[in-house]
Amino acid sequence: MTIKPFVLHVVDLLSREYEPLRPRRMFGGHGIYHGDLMFALVGDNIVYVKTDDISRSDFLAAGLPQFPSSCTGGEQPALAYFAIPPEALEDPDVLKLWAIKGYEAARRDAEAIRWKRRGKN
Repeated sequence: MTIKPFVLHVVDLLSREYEPLRPRRMFGGHGIYHGDLMFALVGDNIVYVKTDDISRSDFLAAGLPQFPSSCTGGEQPALAYFAIPPEALEDPDVLKLWAIKGYEAARRDAEAIRWKRRGKN
């Protein structure tokens, strides 16, 4: 599997905050994982991070686009990933702020899933 240079660059930048990271091909791009949590996506040279009800308003307020996804049959499912500002890739402190939002959203989502599964047993 060939990983695009831009994806490797993003992994390198994000590794300053979270390590180890691993990219994995998906959704026509690459998912970025820290442990078992996918908290970022790279597609078409745009970095997207996971959002939830707590963090989504920050992305909407900044006018950042949602990850475009499509299914066969014309449906457009909404994935909870929004782009980070392009300038974040030039400023490690800004990148850190957006990466933390993505990782924390992924962590909260995983915790909610664990609680739901516990309730079913």
